[in-house]
Amino acid sequence: IDRVMVRGVVLAAIALVSASAAAKGWPTPAAGESASGGPEVLFTFDDGPNPKTTPLVLDILAQHHIRAVFFLVGEMAENKNPKVAAIIRRILRDGHVIGTHTMKHKDLCRVSEADAVRDLDDGKAIVEEVAGVPTAWFRAPFGARCDRLEHMLAERHLSHFHWDLDPQ
Repeated sequence: IDRVMVRGVVLAAIALVSASAAAKGWPTPAAGESASGGPEVLFTFDDGPNPKTTPLVLDILAQHHIRAVFFLVGEMAENKNPKVAAIIRRILRDGHVIGTHTMKHKDLCRVSEADAVRDLDDGKAIVEEVAGVPTAWFRAPFGARCDRLEHMLAERHLSHFHWDLDPQ
């Protein structure tokens, strides 16, 4: 992924949102209705932090004064590469929000219950340890949802922050 492609994706998303007529047909937003009642976009990024791409995304977001939510995978956050910890500190310093995205990016609805619990809990613990902040938002890998996952999240007081529009 290069800087031009990332910039293009961000600008295309901004243009998409500005088409308010189209936005009126969207389903209920992932985080509920906006404070104004009008259309609102939350940029979210999953599966990181990636030392090659996340800094590019952060640069572009900063250029456009955009804040986002980064759903981090525990094994990526735990990476011993010193650049990873610096990226997480930058995400927070730049005013973005961090959420969890499991430890190993497994489909929690398809693995055993014990594996699902471990992947959910370990991912949250590692992300919070590395970031130094508590997390309240979770995003399921692949957008997979099931009753068992919803129950696990409720037990942990985690909000499942799903997406409405997949850029792929």
